[in-house]
Amino acid sequence: AALLFFGADTSKFSLVGGDGLSYLGHQPPSSLDLLIIDADDGNIPPKSMSTKDFFLDSVAPVLSADGVVAINAIGTSEELSALEATVRDSFPNHYTASIPAPPEAEVDSDRHA
Repeated sequence: AALLFFGADTSKFSLVGGDGLSYLGHQPPSSLDLLIIDADDGNIPPKSMSTKDFFLDSVAPVLSADGVVAINAIGTSEELSALEATVRDSFPNHYTASIPAPPEAEVDSDRHA
């Protein structure tokens, strides 16, 4: 999708398709400057990737000091608020922001709030 829809230049980063938890578990500490979570198991992101434990145990250790996490999340307002609260609680000394889908995304489902 990154190549097809966003024209991603993969010469500047690696796209990884597969088990995100496994991938993170094999990364050296502080090795990632940017982590984009775009995963789907019927829930976006998967429940296993929406917990404080996930962010503290799997994400935080591999982020560089100035690392950024971006999450593509689809859900109701309540689901998205809960995810944002989990991220904020996991990284209390960092900035968090929620950016709604742009109008051209033509969001038409209550799961695409």
